[in-house]
Formats: sequence, structure tokens, C-alpha cells
Amino acid sequence: MESIQYAVLAPSIYNTQPWKFSLHENAVHLYPDLNRRLPVVDPQNQQLYLSLGCALENLVIALKFFGLQTEVMLFNYEHDDCIRVEVSRPAQPLATTTDSTLFRAIPKRQNNWRTFHRVSIPAEDLRKLNHLGLENGVHSKFFTDRKWIRSWINWTIDSDRIQMKEEDFREELLSWIRFGSFELSRFRDGIPAESLGVLSRPRWLASFFFRHYPLGESRAKRDAELIEGSAGLILFQVKNNNREGWVNAGRSAQRMALKLTSLGIQHSFMNQSLETPEVKMRIRDALETEGMFPQVLFRIGYADPVPRTVRRSIDAVIISPYETGTSVVQVAV
Repeated sequence: MESIQYAVLAPSIYNTQPWKFSLHENAVHLYPDLNRRLPVVDPQNQQLYLSLGCALENLVIALKFFGLQTEVMLFNYEHDDCIRVEVSRPAQPLATTTDSTLFRAIPKRQNNWRTFHRVSIPAEDLRKLNHLGLENGVHSKFFTDRKWIRSWINWTIDSDRIQMKEEDFREELLSWIRFGSFELSRFRDGIPAESLGVLSRPRWLASFFFRHYPLGESRAKRDAELIEGSAGLILFQVKNNNREGWVNAGRSAQRMALKLTSLGIQHSFMNQSLETPEVKMRIRDALETEGMFPQVLFRIGYADPVPRTVRRSIDAVIISPYETGTSVVQVAV
């Protein structure tokens, strides 16, 4: 159970927390919670499975830290959407130096929405990040040159304008924004209004603005400032543009986020440019990485911490085993 508490600290699109867990003897099953999918911004569930991969990475790191050997099986165990993590006691103690560093970063990691101080990241830290092992089929690409950063600003601005013109997009985004402490404590999910640069006004008033005012330019301006102030960007790409590839991209992105946290470097997701098909195609052409599919974009740099985003209770994400007849694990997880 303790490992699940670390798993749910993972980031997720709009902080939807789209995951469910069931505990079995010598295994943990992880499932997507499709009731929390975002059909407008994420019609193929790509970012949902990326979020699932982030939770999976936290889970595996936590299990290893607690002295358990793990084996991950993606979507090939008794249920089409099941990710099975088998656990066992190793014959020899695990080498936990790296695992310990990443594990201790889990409760500290946060998606920092502040404007970063425009300070360069030391070359030695960049080297460590570049040499971080990622999941099979996942590749990272670093952008610190200001020319490339300006390109990402332009792509993000274009995507913001396209998205905010769509009524369905605005309605979906609005449904996941939490205005004030009451909504945050009631739902324990979603995006704090402050993180989007939106005043914590009553929902009825915010809804009026979202529905009747052109917000594309203000959102584009804010996102441009956030990217401009960053020390760099990290893009994660995959060879296999399917569920397995998306989960592996999520695992890799979360591993990088934890490594960044351990080095005192802040990050935040800037996936807007990857959410609009026409802009995403332009990005693929500009990168000239044939056969690779962009998945996740981080901006990185230094900033003061932000308030923690809320999480649902463990009871809300743990479900009964799926007709397996296996007993709930008592120790291990």
C-alpha cells in the first residue's frame, strides 16, 4: 500500500489522475481510468497513457526502494488494459544508490508554473541529464539554443490560438480548473486557477469569461513568457506511437523529472504545441527525425517552489481484483 502512495504523486494531464490500482499476491495491477479521459484535447488517450507511465515509474522506483525486485508486463496479462508489475524478494540486496536518489525526489517533484529565472544550467548537470537511461524506444532531445527556443515559442503560440478558438476545448479545460480552496479540497484533482494565471474568481464569473471572451492571445502571451524565461527545453520522442510507446515515454519523462528535482532544477510540462495535429506535424518536419513521434515537452530552469497540487485519497484509486480470485497482498506493496 505504501508504494501506491508514491505512485499517485505522479503528474497527469490536467491533474486528472487517470489511474486505478488493484493489489494481488506478488503483483500490482495498474489500469487507466477511462472515466477521466479528455476526449477533446486527448482524443486518442495518448496523454492519458503518458500519465499512466508516470505513475508506473513512481511505483517501480518505490517498490525497488522497499527492497523488491520488479518485472513490468504491459497490456498482456488477462485484461487488455492491464499493466502488471510482478514483485519478488531478490536473492541479493538491490543496489539502491540511484533508486534512492530518485525515490527521495518523488514527494519533492512538482510541475512548477512560475516564470523561471533565466539562469543557465551547469554543464555537468546537463551531462548527467543527457546520460540518464530511458525506456526502450524513447529518446530525449535538449534545446538550449535561443533560436530553437524561439521556434518552440512560435509553435506554442500557434497551438494556443487554435485551441482557444474551439468551444469544446474551452469547456473541457474549464471543467478541470479548480477555483479556490473549496473546490480543490472538494475534488482533490484538477488545475489550480492560479497555475494558469487566472484569478481565483467565482466559477460562474470565470465561466462567463471562458465562453464569451477571446482568450487565445492572453494564453499565448503567458506561455511565450514561460518558455522564453526557461534555461532550456527537453523533448521526449518515441519510435512506437502506440500505448506501449506512450507508457514508456511517460516512464522516461517521469524519470527525467525526478532527476531534475534531485539536481534542484525545476520543470513544467509545455505540451500545448504537441496537442494540435497541424502544429505537431510542423514540429516533426522541423526536427527532421523521421520515424520518431514527439510526445512530451519540458521547460526547465530555476524558480521558487509552488504550492503542491492535491491528490485523491488512496481509497479512491484502489479497486478490487478483477475476478482473479487472488488474495490482496499483505506485505510487499
